[in-house]
Amino acid sequence: MWLLPTIIEGSQEVISLFKKRYAFTNLNIVRSLFEDFDTNEKFDNIVMGFILEHVDDPSFIVKKYKKYLAENGKLFISAPNSEALNRRIGLEADLLDDLEHLSEADKLLGHKRYFNMDKLEKLAMSSGMRVVSTEGIFLKPITTEQIRTFGLTDKIVNAFLEVGINYPELCVAILMELQHEK
Repeated sequence: MWLLPTIIEGSQEVISLFKKRYAFTNLNIVRSLFEDFDTNEKFDNIVMGFILEHVDDPSFIVKKYKKYLAENGKLFISAPNSEALNRRIGLEADLLDDLEHLSEADKLLGHKRYFNMDKLEKLAMSSGMRVVSTEGIFLKPITTEQIRTFGLTDKIVNAFLEVGINYPELCVAILMELQHEK
């Protein structure tokens, strides 16, 4: 059994930077692609923070990691939302061709897709999981550059975070808590 929190990461550079920045942290870091990782261990919680937009087959990944959950374990997934408020406004203002459009910056980050509430729910259900709860991550009405340019205070930026929790369909990202379908 893993006694330490375990992180799966495919990039040695990212692992090295993490260890340098968080040298005091006691973690088990495994260098592996998500597709290749394997263990007999069971985990109470698995967090897939912004993973599914990078992999070739998100359904394969969810099904694979579902088998690593303990009996009442929870799987937390977060993914970028194609229907975020800033993207909807960008589409209306002709700054985006469509809500699914991947920018060059997205592609440089290795993004292969966006999700929305419906796609994530269907992914969960088709993988034998049920949605326990859903939250939004950051209600962003304007572009990142506009946020910087306008010099918004931390209080305003934190308000975008707090208010967004209750509006996942409009947030930059969606966070879902999943469990085995019973």
